[in-house]
Amino acid sequence: MKRFYKDVTVQEEYGGWRVLLDGRGIKTPSGKPQVVPERRLAEALAQEWSQQDEQIDPAAFVLRDLADYAIDVVRAERDDLVIELAAYCETDTLCYRGEPDEPLYQRQDEIWEPLLAGAEQNW
Repeated sequence: MKRFYKDVTVQEEYGGWRVLLDGRGIKTPSGKPQVVPERRLAEALAQEWSQQDEQIDPAAFVLRDLADYAIDVVRAERDDLVIELAAYCETDTLCYRGEPDEPLYQRQDEIWEPLLAGAEQNW
């Protein structure tokens, strides 16, 4: 597909942030406004659009595809997805611990441990 726009901007809209192509907002494949919660994410999405050449490369829209999926699928089926993901809480997969001599151990201690401690406090 040939590039059909010149200007790519970001605007606050609908309680989130949206990419505009020549002043018109992007929509998801199902026709919903593609509004994301954070400005930084909208700016990254805008960068994907800005980096397109005269011929649009659909494979270069990694973030756009993820955002569209989150809006069209995850948001629509949230309760089912929560139930499906909660099943992993019953396994050791979620809480696997690396051995102290493994690089994974240090990353878990820095990143994962504060998350688990917060969850335990709110349990």
